[in-house]
Amino acid sequence: MYHFDQLGMSRVTSPSKIGARHRSQSSCVEIGPMLIPGVNLPWPILVHALGLTFLGLRFLFRPNPPPPGRASEISTILGIPTTALGLAYLFTAYMPIHENQFLHASVPVRIILAGLAGVKLLVSRNEVGVVPWKELLGIALYDGAGGLLVGWWLGTWGGRILAL
Repeated sequence: MYHFDQLGMSRVTSPSKIGARHRSQSSCVEIGPMLIPGVNLPWPILVHALGLTFLGLRFLFRPNPPPPGRASEISTILGIPTTALGLAYLFTAYMPIHENQFLHASVPVRIILAGLAGVKLLVSRNEVGVVPWKELLGIALYDGAGGLLVGWWLGTWGGRILAL
């Protein structure tokens, strides 16, 4: 159960206190400031989710699309799952952080994806051009750092919700 104080700080009530009236907030664990009331996401994940959503929409509806052909099709196809990932974070944001399985599961997935991007960099470093190599390196660093940050924020790396 979440409580909001005057500063908009979200607090999780201990399981033994759920349903009971509280006389003090001392039995609550502080999660962090909520940027948008009712959206229970750590601020870095909220920024990430909004960024993914808008990036995906940009891929879908580019004002200056690439010339017709395979590049245009790939951009459109890439826009759909990118938008879907951002919306998945946002549509599960109504849940308290400690119950949001999607958020918890994203930690090992992002670390694995960063590892796969790193392996691809090592295996095909001579076959890939400079620009794609830098883009793949950016993905590896962004997802790796993002996965580690969210895992640290949640206090778990395994992708499962911690038992209360």
